[in-house]
This record gives sequence, C-alpha cells and structure tokens, in this order.
Amino acid sequence: IIFFSVLIFFVISGFIIAHPFAKKLLEGGPMLSLKKYYTRRLTRLEPPYIINLIIIFVLLVVASGKSPQELFSHLTASLFYLHNIVFGEHSLINGVAWSLEVECQFYLLAPFMTLVFRVSDRRLRRLILVAAIAIMSFLSYAYCGSKPRLQLSVLYYANYFLTGFLLADVYLTNWHEDPTTRYGWDVVSILSWLALTGLLYCSKAWQMLL
Repeated sequence: IIFFSVLIFFVISGFIIAHPFAKKLLEGGPMLSLKKYYTRRLTRLEPPYIINLIIIFVLLVVASGKSPQELFSHLTASLFYLHNIVFGEHSLINGVAWSLEVECQFYLLAPFMTLVFRVSDRRLRRLILVAAIAIMSFLSYAYCGSKPRLQLSVLYYANYFLTGFLLADVYLTNWHEDPTTRYGWDVVSILSWLALTGLLYCSKAWQMLL
C-alpha cells in the first residue's frame, strides 16, 4: 500500500509540473523560463535534502557504529541524486530517497516532455499521451523490471508521470480549471479504489497493472 501511494504521488507530480507548461503552450504562449523552473526545483529540494542526508550519515556513524569510509561513497552519490544509477539499489543513507531521485530525473525531462502540448488537435494530443503511457507501461513490465538500475529510474515510472500529463490536459481543456461536481464520478472513484485495493491481494494481476 505504501508503494501504491508513491505511484499516486508520481501521477500528482506529473499533473503539477505539467500544468503551468501546458497552460502556456495550449494558449499559444511562449515556453516558461527553464532557468526559473530549474532554479525553483533546485532551491526547494536541495537545502532540506542535504541537511537530512548529513544528519542521518552522522547518526549512522555515531549511533550505529557504521564505517564513515564505507558510507561516504553512498552519501556522495545520494547528494547528487545518483545512488539509484550508481549502485542499483536504495541508498544506505536514506532508503526512501529513491523516489526523490526518480522525481529529479523527471524534473530534468519534464519541460521537454511537455512539448506534446504544442499539438493543437486535442484528440491527437491525447492519443499521443495514451500511446506513450501504454508503451512505457509495456516497457516497464517487459524490460525494465528485470534490471535494478532501470527499475529505479524514471523510465520505469514514466507512465505514471504521463498519466498526470493527461489529467492536466483534461483539467485545462475540458474543465477549464473549474471542474463541475458530479456525484456519479464519486461513486466510480470509490468503486475504482475498492477494485485497486483488491488487486493488491492478487500479485499477478497487480504486476500486470503496474
């Protein structure tokens, strides 16, 4: 269930990052400033992340008796969001930071991925997004899953970020940023959540869904 919540977070992240780019491009405006975008991502993430890693590193050495020499390479790789790629496993400093490394890879690629919103035809644009989601889902299941480094990369989770892009498209073009209240969709949502919860207990079906 915790892992499932991470996947939902990737979808939400895809939506939030895509929204300002999509709004500009769908309105025919210029691309957002990449300098401001990357600076904002860097300043929001780096300070608390670095502090967190250093504190945990010190605690592991002082309280747990871990070798600083052994941990230093893991700390360095984690500081630059490269632990997943370098070691092919969760960080020994902060294991849950694996998802942040995937996020950072997405942040780097997102501005270029949002160029799909330059396609003015709504049906064609969504067809491209749905096709991309389907292709990346297949690649994740058939190829990336057997390779640890790829399984801990944005390639393995690209379909979730792209789902966020699709939701951003619907939010901006169909709902015009003001979705109407329809209780029928609440029922569909509840039934969908129940179905997904049931899939958690069916490993083969859940693996295919991922």
